Amino acid sequence: MESKVAIVTGANSGIGKATVHRLAREGTRVVLADLVDAADEAKAIVAEGGEALAVKVDVRDEAQVKGLFDHAVSIFGRVDILVNCAGVCHKMLVVSAPLEEWNLMFEVNLKGTFLCCRAAIPIMQRGGSGAIVNIASELGLVGRQAFAVYGATKAGVIHFTRALAAECATDGIRVNCVCPGATDTPMLRTGVDPTADPETRLREIVESIPMKRIGRPEEIANAICFLLSTEASYMTGSIVVVDGGITVL
Repeated sequence: MESKVAIVTGANSGIGKATVHRLAREGTRVVLADLVDAADEAKAIVAEGGEALAVKVDVRDEAQVKGLFDHAVSIFGRVDILVNCAGVCHKMLVVSAPLEEWNLMFEVNLKGTFLCCRAAIPIMQRGGSGAIVNIASELGLVGRQAFAVYGATKAGVIHFTRALAAECATDGIRVNCVCPGATDTPMLRTGVDPTADPETRLREIVESIPMKRIGRPEEIANAICFLLSTEASYMTGSIVVVDGGITVL
């Protein structure tokens, strides 16, 4: 992936952060796209000898997404890779779920993925190739209480990935999906820390996983980077689950 150009959304924390650092070590020029300023992460990559650009963007906003891709092309001349990591997760029962929360999760998780893919594909078509990895969740594959809305958004990402892969196959653009399980990210901690007993809640999560531990962002980034690499050159429309075995139960 050396000298290729990658845009990673949600790049300032968690899986997105681990992914941009891994890509940069592979020699990829990375664009860190996030709702918050990722300039410090971009500087850290540059300090390590990589090439990086930070762009603030709300993936729900069509004009901002277009601006992100236009800016990346103006700086680097191309976009070869897209990783859609931007996402939000709020735990709630359907009967008490505010419509605003439904809209927020669908707009960030599904609409944001759609807008970024739609912006990336014409650029990749002009370049003759490309690789996209969308980030879903194991909760897009299995049902779990209080995660119906979040799970529905991620199930949408999974099906969108498969259909888009079929659309892009003859353009040399591969589209795959990674479904992480419980991973030690700020998103997970945001769900655990407000509980009455965070340590007990964390132990409960660990005990529910066959491997008896939560994942590290770097482990998810490894799967993402494999799918982006030429080693996965015959893979498109694939759904790769990285969840410590939780979905086998």
